[in-house]
Amino acid sequence: MLADEKNLQLTIVIATFNASAFLPATLASLASQRTDALAKCEVIIVDGKSGDSTLEIAKSSPVVSRIICEPDDGIYDAMNKGAKHARGAWLHFLNAGDVLADSESLSSTLTALTRADKDAHFWMVGGANNLGGGAGAPRKIPNLPHIWWKHALGLQPHCHQATWVRSDLFRAMGGYSLDFGLAGDFDLILRMGLLGRPFEEHSLLIGYLGGGVSEKEAHLMPQLLHRVRSERLNLTGMALAGDRLVSRIVVLRNRTKIRLGAMRRKSPLTHSA
Repeated sequence: MLADEKNLQLTIVIATFNASAFLPATLASLASQRTDALAKCEVIIVDGKSGDSTLEIAKSSPVVSRIICEPDDGIYDAMNKGAKHARGAWLHFLNAGDVLADSESLSSTLTALTRADKDAHFWMVGGANNLGGGAGAPRKIPNLPHIWWKHALGLQPHCHQATWVRSDLFRAMGGYSLDFGLAGDFDLILRMGLLGRPFEEHSLLIGYLGGGVSEKEAHLMPQLLHRVRSERLNLTGMALAGDRLVSRIVVLRNRTKIRLGAMRRKSPLTHSA
């Protein structure tokens, strides 16, 4: 895709590795967007040397502006690589399998980013659905309104696919940290929230594939979030002990929610409703 470089507003970075089963849906979603919106965007694929047909799929897509193919140290390293090559004023990160909500979503996103610039916001959060890995009905992600302290405690979902950030700020912050495993996106949003509130676009913009590693390893997340908070907020003494207790409470809360959700899905009343 040949973007209008003078008016390049957004860079979309897609990190892939053996993603041939999922990438076509993402690229088709982008290809369905309005031509005038696509002209203000570039799409960068950062591939970790896939062994399947991921690269062939990327090369055949008219929306892909650039492909970077080399070994990496995981998804956050790949996304950081894409950001280094980004020419757009704003950055957006998608995973293979994630889609835009409908054919107007990119246009709506660019309009919202223009408003964010006008109001001097440097990051934005938009509406998103969790597609559940393609199984079952989409579920709205309750990430709006963004409440920083709830995010910081792990009580509000964070979805990097429904988060946009100015490229200059992302680079100034050092991008995604590789030190926190699956919590790299939580860490970035935590740090951005310390700098200022996001612009909020409440319309549905993103369909997050879901069903990935971060959800399957959800029981590990509270401890990872505790580690992020401990380091980023310089917690010591009683504050550190209190945060550790909060992490344990969040573990119990999350386990209870998962069990209740499973019970609802199995309930005859739920299926007959």
